[in-house]
Amino acid sequence: MKQKILIIFLILSIVSNIEAVDIFEEFKDNIQDRYLKPFTKDLTGLVCGNILNDAEGLGLFTPFPPSIGLNIRVYSLIKEIDKENKILQYAFEGQQIKYLFLPILQIEKGLPYNLDLITRFSGYFYKDFIFYGFGLKYKILSFSILNFSTAGFYNFLEVKDVLKMSCMSYNFIFSINKIPIVTPYITLGIDSGDLQVDEKVSIGPMKSKFSNGIRYELGANFSLLPLFYLTLGYSKIYDVYGYSLGLGVRF
Repeated sequence: MKQKILIIFLILSIVSNIEAVDIFEEFKDNIQDRYLKPFTKDLTGLVCGNILNDAEGLGLFTPFPPSIGLNIRVYSLIKEIDKENKILQYAFEGQQIKYLFLPILQIEKGLPYNLDLITRFSGYFYKDFIFYGFGLKYKILSFSILNFSTAGFYNFLEVKDVLKMSCMSYNFIFSINKIPIVTPYITLGIDSGDLQVDEKVSIGPMKSKFSNGIRYELGANFSLLPLFYLTLGYSKIYDVYGYSLGLGVRF
């Protein structure tokens, strides 16, 4: 219950400050070579966090129980800003909450051979912002109620006339399924990101790379009503902490 209250408090605090802080305007105003890598690191963690919440495969189709193997999620990671990210530290200077979040719509479809196809999208609240991603999840092992899967993702983020970023993420997830109400899971992720600053912002080419960041996540899905579930999570994203909140429908 305390975790739920904290997550709701964080969301309300962040939303209340959206109009006051434009992180990409801050990026343009404060961009320097020495600040670029910490910014890339934070953005990579934000994009790749909470990418999986269940190791069980969806399946192409099952008559009993009836299922078309579809999972639709709306969720967000709520992530601390790294202390080394001076661009965003300046953006949130003097404010009580120093977190980032990115609402994402994710659609997952079961395929034959224990594969799930996953697509991701966000338009966010910022003008000229686009984010999309896609990946495959493969269920490797299943022991009674315990499942183990692996997944790989490619993600792309662009803010027109500001920056472009691509990320690769490799994930390993364990989950306990087929018990009433709750489905716990643990995820290990390895993320890498490449960021390129638009020429309209920088004088000369500016690029940054962040490689092999380790991410740990612990969470659970709570069945609310038939088909619907709530996801709550807690994570260690490289050097900082994060929380996740999501709502999904699976049928």
